[in-house]
Amino acid sequence: STTGTKTYTLSVTNRLTTSTASVNINVVGVPTATLTANGIASPGQAEVSVGDTVTLAWTSTWGATRTIDQGVGSLSTANGSTTKTITQSGLNTFTLTVTNEAGYSVTAVAYVQAYPLPTIDAFSAEPDPALQDTSTVITWNTSNATGSVSIPGIGSNLAQDGSQTVTATVDQSGAGGYPGAPSYG
Repeated sequence: STTGTKTYTLSVTNRLTTSTASVNINVVGVPTATLTANGIASPGQAEVSVGDTVTLAWTSTWGATRTIDQGVGSLSTANGSTTKTITQSGLNTFTLTVTNEAGYSVTAVAYVQAYPLPTIDAFSAEPDPALQDTSTVITWNTSNATGSVSIPGIGSNLAQDGSQTVTATVDQSGAGGYPGAPSYG
């Protein structure tokens, strides 16, 4: 029930003599392991965008070896942290394996949900150039925009893909005294 070196001695006798032999058993503890991603332990999950870096932190006891999969590799200390850049969208699972000198292993996992980066696939205005006080249609297409899509002067919380008609106007104040003169400042 305790760890350390235990010595057992075997004795055999006959009528005249005794023979003995000893064996030492090194008793090691059962390993323990914990793993977090950005401070979040399983069953929770860290949430990042693809390309972000997460901090994986671990603690362990009774480990002769410690490794984290997903390309992190062997760990030289019982407790510590390392960083890993997330390159794959979706749920990324990291597994810490701690093995003691007797070959007994335990594992701990950390989860990282990675979202693809939002992209603007198309953004245009037609016609371009537009005549003063005429209608122009602004069109946009996006991918992976799970948050807000906004265009100042048009609105916020827009659809991922859409269009909006606006009226082109030219500020006639400022330099020049003729209609359509450019505005400065």
